[in-house]
Amino acid sequence: MDYKKLCDSAVKYGSAFHKELDFSADRGYFWAPGEDGIPVLMKDGKNQMSPITKVYKRLLNGPEDNVKSFYVVALLIADGRLNLSHGDKKG
Repeated sequence: MDYKKLCDSAVKYGSAFHKELDFSADRGYFWAPGEDGIPVLMKDGKNQMSPITKVYKRLLNGPEDNVKSFYVVALLIADGRLNLSHGDKKG
């Protein structure tokens, strides 16, 4: 797959992946430009994640970059059940 097709596919499927995560405004997440210009999901200016980058890596590297673990961790963070600053679960 050429680079442009890879990037286009990552944006398309990464955006769809975002919808699957159901990170609507009620969870406090919103789309914002990341440092590299790739849109990321942000919350309170301190939490961010990039479904587009994750999908890009999956398309580039194959199954070793599975999106399932990203999905599980993203939901734990969004629900406040994983505190990355201390590396512990809240419950």
